[in-house]
Amino acid sequence: MNHLIRIMMAVTGFIVLTGAVAEGIGTHRGKPSLVPDEIIVTYDIAATSGRKANIRHAYGLTKKRDSNKAGAFVVYKHRNPKAVLNMLKHEPGVVSVEQNAYAFAYMSPNDPYYFPYQWNMERIGMESAWDYNAGAGVTVAVIDTGVRESLLDLAGTLFTAGYDFVNSDLDPNDDKGHGSHVAGTVAQTTNNSLGVTGIAYNATLMPVKVLNKRGTGTIDDIADGVYFATDNGADIINMSLGGPSYTETLENAVNYAWNHGVVVICAAGNESSSEPAYPAAYENAVSVSATTYGDSLASYSNYGDTIDIAAPGGDTGDNNGDGYDDMILQNTFLRRNEGYYFYAGTSMASPHVAAVAALVKSANPELSNIEIRGILESTAEDLGATGWDQSFGYGLVDAYAAVQAAGGSGGGGDTTPPVLSNLAETVTINAAIITWTTNEAADSVVNYGLDANYGDSVFDTLPVTLHTLELTGLTANTEYHYQVTSTDGAGNSVQSADRVFYTLPAGEDSYMHVSDISLTTSSRGVNTLAHAAVTMMDDSGNPVEGATVYGSWSGAVSGSVAGTTGADGSVVLSSPKTKSGVNFTFTVNDVQHGALTYDAEQNVETSDSI
Repeated sequence: MNHLIRIMMAVTGFIVLTGAVAEGIGTHRGKPSLVPDEIIVTYDIAATSGRKANIRHAYGLTKKRDSNKAGAFVVYKHRNPKAVLNMLKHEPGVVSVEQNAYAFAYMSPNDPYYFPYQWNMERIGMESAWDYNAGAGVTVAVIDTGVRESLLDLAGTLFTAGYDFVNSDLDPNDDKGHGSHVAGTVAQTTNNSLGVTGIAYNATLMPVKVLNKRGTGTIDDIADGVYFATDNGADIINMSLGGPSYTETLENAVNYAWNHGVVVICAAGNESSSEPAYPAAYENAVSVSATTYGDSLASYSNYGDTIDIAAPGGDTGDNNGDGYDDMILQNTFLRRNEGYYFYAGTSMASPHVAAVAALVKSANPELSNIEIRGILESTAEDLGATGWDQSFGYGLVDAYAAVQAAGGSGGGGDTTPPVLSNLAETVTINAAIITWTTNEAADSVVNYGLDANYGDSVFDTLPVTLHTLELTGLTANTEYHYQVTSTDGAGNSVQSADRVFYTLPAGEDSYMHVSDISLTTSSRGVNTLAHAAVTMMDDSGNPVEGATVYGSWSGAVSGSVAGTTGADGSVVLSSPKTKSGVNFTFTVNDVQHGALTYDAEQNVETSDSI
C-alpha cells in the first residue's frame, strides 16, 4: 500500500508583491582584508623630521598622508609591506608599524525586497554569516514538487542535474510552486539588485521531484528521491514534506543517506500536534519546527519529543509593520503567475536549517554530518524553556554562530590561496573594466595609478569566482598601472604582477553590436521551449565579454529575459515553456556594458524567428 505525503503549507492564501517597495540597504559584504601596498607607522613624539625622512628613504617608502590628528600616525605606500614590517619595528623612533587594512560595512544584500519583507534572514543572523560564507562548493537536494529553474530570481543560482520521479524523466520542473519557494530560501540568487535573497546563495541546488501538481506523492518515489540525491553527490537533503505513517522503506532511505555522510533536514509538520510526522521523526533526520516573527511557536507547527531545532516559518499578523502578514517571502509562482509570494509553514522553516547546514559544510568541508548536526544544535539560540524543549528543540537556528563554530573565519586548515586566471582589461577614454577569475570564491581589489606605486584602489567584498571592477575618472590617452588581489574566506590572498593599459585618445569611443542571433528549440516532456544564442562584437570584430543583453520573446510565448555574455561574446537566453505553438520570436531590446556603447544601428540582426 502506498502512503500519501502532503506538502506542509499552513497558509492557503498567498500575496504577490507588486509595485514600489522600500529600498534595500546598500552595503558591502565580506570580512576585513589587508591593503596590499600600505603601511601605517606611529613614531615616538621625539622622532625628528630628519629621522623620519631617513627611514622613508632607507625602506623605499612613499608617503601617502599624515593622520588628521597631528603626530598620531603616517601612512606610507610600499609594494611589499611584509618584506619591511619586521625591520621597521626595530628602527629607533618607531613605536609601532603595521599593514593597513580594509574595514567594510557588514553585508546587507542589495535585493530590494530584502528589507523590510525578509525579516527571517536578519532573525537568524544572516548578515553576519554572509560576511564569511555563502555555501560555495556544497550541493543541497530539494526533494519536493520540483524547481522552476526559469524563475527570474533564480537566474544566477547554480543547479546540478536532478530527476522527476513523478513523471519518470530528467526534467524535475515544478508545477505547484512549493518546491521553488523552498529552493529560494536555500539558494535564491542574491545581490543581483532584484527581488529577494537566499541563505546559501553560492551553493548548488539539486531539484528532485517526488510530489505532483497537487502536492502529493508516495513513499516509494520519496525514498527513491533520497537514494538518488545521495548517490549523485548531495551534501544536504531538504524534505519539506511529511505524513503520519511510519514506513521502514523511507526510514531505510534516510538511514542510507545518513550513513553516506548526508545531512537530512525535514519539516516537522503543520498539524499543531505532538504526534510524530515522517520522515522528520526518524532518528537520522533533523526535525524542524516553525517560529513566528515574535519567536513563539507558530500556530500550525507540530511539536513534541522528536523536534530537534526551530527556524522561521512565519504566521499571520503584521507585527513588523510592512503591510503584509509575517510569512516567508520568495520568488515562485501561483498557477500561471510568477512573482514574489508569502508562504508560511514548517515547509518554509526546514530550508532555513538546510541552508545553514550548507554554510557550515562550506566553511569546513572536512566536517562529518554528525559534526554538522551537532554544530546546528549546539549553536542554536535557546527559546522557550531552558535547554531542549518540545516546541523549539535545541532552539532557533543561528547561522552566524554555526558558521563561526565550523571555522567560518578561516577554520578548517585552509592555507591555499586562490588561483588567479583570465586577467584582462577593457579600456575606453576615461574608464577601464578589469576582469579575472579565481578557482574559488574570493573578494576583489584593484590597486591602480600612473606608476607601480599605484595610489588608488577599488574593491568588491562579494566573494565570487568571476571578478569585475571598473576604474573610472581616468585621463584620456594615458598609461596606467594596476594590480589585482583576491582573498578567499580563509584569508589566503593571490596577487597579480604589475600590468599596464593605455586609455583611448579623446574622441575615440568604443562600440558594440549584435553580430548574430541563433534560435533553436528543445523539448522537455510535453513542453517546448526556444533558446536564443546572442553574440556581441566590438568595432574591431572581437567578442564582447560582460555585456548584459536584455530581450523579449513573442509568438508562442511571451516574456522578458536577460543574461550576460561570456568570453566568446555569447549568451543563451531561454524562453518560457509552452505545450502548444511552435513559432518563437526573440528580439534584443537593449545591451549594456561598463566600457562599451551599444550601437543598435550596427546590428547584423536585432530579432530572429523560428
